[in-house]
Amino acid sequence: MATLTLDRPAIAEIASSIFDAVLYVPARVAHAHEMRAEIEHVMALTDAEIGAMQTTRETLLRNIAQRV
Repeated sequence: MATLTLDRPAIAEIASSIFDAVLYVPARVAHAHEMRAEIEHVMALTDAEIGAMQTTRETLLRNIAQRV
């Protein structure tokens, strides 16, 4: 039977990789859920809401241009 010998740096690297995976994957999944919710919100906007946002944007840009 073969024996695998690991030194301290190798063990630390393996432990670090496992720790990163345990923290990273759930964070990415949570971020994906947040992004999906945001996309669904945007997709649900009505034409009137989009028009109002465009008008607000144009008004803000006009106001900024007048101050410069």
